[in-house]
Amino acid sequence: MKFENLVKSYENTRFQIRRVELKINEMKHLYGFPSAVRYDSQPSSKSTTSSVESTLIRYDTLLQEKREHEQRLAELRAKIQTAIDSLENYTMREVVELKVFTANCGWKYIASKVYLSKDYCRKIYYKAIDEINNLSL
Repeated sequence: MKFENLVKSYENTRFQIRRVELKINEMKHLYGFPSAVRYDSQPSSKSTTSSVESTLIRYDTLLQEKREHEQRLAELRAKIQTAIDSLENYTMREVVELKVFTANCGWKYIASKVYLSKDYCRKIYYKAIDEINNLSL
């Protein structure tokens, strides 16, 4: 898998986690979860018989979905970090890490962190991506 695809998957998974967190927070706000409503046993029938049961099932489903996305995110981050660590040049590693792992990070910010120009940072980044892609991921 190319490095760019790993990064896109990482960003997409981060977005999915945020989406699920927003849904969970909305449910907490609307229904007062998790303290206002609790259940200790499974419903007696296979079909959901109340709106409370339906809401609790949806809440549990969202929590499980969030856990799965977080696990996927950790796996992707480890793969990306391994690829970045394969770079021999420290500045290349730093530029790529900032670009990939810092949310909404622009070239101006990266340039200020590594004390180089924006254009040179961009050049370093794409050279690093080429080096990573030439290695096996």
